[in-house]
Amino acid sequence: MPRLDGLELARRIKDDPHLRSLPVVLVTSLDSPEDRAAGLQAGADGYLVKRDVDRGKLVDLVRQLVPLPG
Repeated sequence: MPRLDGLELARRIKDDPHLRSLPVVLVTSLDSPEDRAAGLQAGADGYLVKRDVDRGKLVDLVRQLVPLPG
């Protein structure tokens, strides 16, 4: 993202009372423990490293964060 990185976007979403319940998942190439901690500290509800992402992991995470009605 040219003007805003994912950490700042997560912070802004979680700081906004109208948006804070919106789940935020960071999908990034940054994979150090410090990067993951920074993402979660910024408010991300999930953190996935691009090289490890597969459809199953992504679907499982979304299902955890967005409960289906019924």
